Amino acid sequence: MFKALFQKDNPSAFAAINELINPNNRGETEEVLLFWQSFISDLMLLKYGRDSSGLVNTDLAKELEKLTNRVAGGNDLCALVDHIKNMHIAVKRNAHIRPAMAAFVFNFKKHIRQST
Repeated sequence: MFKALFQKDNPSAFAAINELINPNNRGETEEVLLFWQSFISDLMLLKYGRDSSGLVNTDLAKELEKLTNRVAGGNDLCALVDHIKNMHIAVKRNAHIRPAMAAFVFNFKKHIRQST
């Protein structure tokens, strides 16, 4: 499911995020954001010299290794962490979940080079 969010075009990514979240369940949205935090943490570990033995999401090791090569560097990873922080704040401030999560996914995709 998460793979579709960053490997497909924006309309497909929007459809995938709509399947993933319930816009009426803020707790579920927080859980998705916690997963994203662990996902980005794993990207950082792989990008900067750790092997896959320290990953949180071991079931996604192959996909994470491929994705790591598409992250340009530390600035992109920092931007992704900031996007998660901003999304947490938006959820706590009662933002509409569906457009906020869609914007989060679109911002995530900006920092991942699309495969050719």
